[in-house]
Amino acid sequence: MSAPVVQQVSVKGKLFKSIQYWQTLGAPYFILSVIRNGYKIPFISTPLPRRFTNSASALKKADFVREAILDLLRDNSVEEIISPPDIVNPLTVSVQANGKKRLILDLRHINLHVYIQKFKCENLHTIKNFCKVFFLSSLLI
Repeated sequence: MSAPVVQQVSVKGKLFKSIQYWQTLGAPYFILSVIRNGYKIPFISTPLPRRFTNSASALKKADFVREAILDLLRDNSVEEIISPPDIVNPLTVSVQANGKKRLILDLRHINLHVYIQKFKCENLHTIKNFCKVFFLSSLLI
């Protein structure tokens, strides 16, 4: 019995194709900009030129890495360049518990050069308190 064929579904371009919908929702300028132009890493300084080698996991799973890169090229998610860039970050392969492999571009080496935006993640405690206030205020109205 042969394994079932799993069809890959590409989500590339789906947000861009529905940009008018996002505009009618009143999406903030930043979100619309990311949908239109992609996310741009907010560098605060330029990292020095450096070339890293791929991790042991990427080297051991070289066939998977090659196929994953070919898929990214086919989807126009990356582009091939002629001359090497000033900074070459390493690739690694993560294997999930179910055996599925994932290609990872390790960008930790540029973190010191990137603006870090602080944000607060709400938790259930905050939501519970908000719901109490909302419930009490709706009773008073």
